[in-house]
Amino acid sequence: MDPWPQIIFLDALGQLTVSQYIDDLSTKYSGKIPEDLDKTVILFLGDLADQKIIQYSDTPITLESKIANPKNGQ
Repeated sequence: MDPWPQIIFLDALGQLTVSQYIDDLSTKYSGKIPEDLDKTVILFLGDLADQKIIQYSDTPITLESKIANPKNGQ
């Protein structure tokens, strides 16, 4: 299974624009940034949004605690 959808879903915290997210993600590469990183992220964001797993917002949002911290037993 491709890990990208899971990574993107777990990183979707409602505080970054798509561009900011791609920039942030690119800083996590110690070597060469994958050539199609931006296209890959945008593709998977679109797929996740189409499936209503994530949603876009024009303004930053604060996620409910049970969504933002699912491992806290809530």
